Amino acid sequence: MTVKPYSPRELAHAIQDVAPQPLGMLLYNLGRPDECPVWLLPNFETPAHHRAKIGVWPWGDEHIFVQWCVEKGVEGSASALFPPSDVMTPKWAWHDFTRRAASKEFDVRLQDVAKRTPLPLTVRITLGTATPGAGRDYHGVDAQTIVWHVEQNKLIRDDDYSQFGPYNEALPEATSVRAIEYLLTQTQDMPWRWIDFGVGIVLPLWHGTFDVATIWREVLAPWQDWL
Repeated sequence: MTVKPYSPRELAHAIQDVAPQPLGMLLYNLGRPDECPVWLLPNFETPAHHRAKIGVWPWGDEHIFVQWCVEKGVEGSASALFPPSDVMTPKWAWHDFTRRAASKEFDVRLQDVAKRTPLPLTVRITLGTATPGAGRDYHGVDAQTIVWHVEQNKLIRDDDYSQFGPYNEALPEATSVRAIEYLLTQTQDMPWRWIDFGVGIVLPLWHGTFDVATIWREVLAPWQDWL
């Protein structure tokens, strides 16, 4: 099955069609369904911040980031100001991610996947300060975003897409997911930090036709057991 995607939602529907298991779809903004980030996950539920998911997100105006992704919610001193769905508990997938990162298990799989992806494998992390209230911002304010590509068994930072924010000056220098995990433990005010972490490929919108089965097999299926 090939597609020429015009929106994240369109590509997400195509991924649903080729996936060997049913995947539910979550839209970040129901009012703008063709412009917002989309998530896919087995055993649909919402909210699903605690779950590892497949993300199909806008990347600028002309690209899509197809990824395995995970979120860190608020905790500790911040917990009382947020709804239960935003507060980390032991069931959050973030804990599994950091455990695998610390043990090098994540890096081993990352390097294996990087050898077969049709486009360079991209790692992206965004840190922000979560804001409470009715209009709370899940992705935080004053975001620090770092993007790397996997090259020759290490992470190489892409300065064109990175924003060097205030939270951890050493984070952009990380050359492995294990180093990212360690540096996060050194980051101040972590109870208030909302974090998005994803690994996948960046595809152009409107330009080119893509074999969705290949995207599933080479980019997403290797992470399927961690959904």
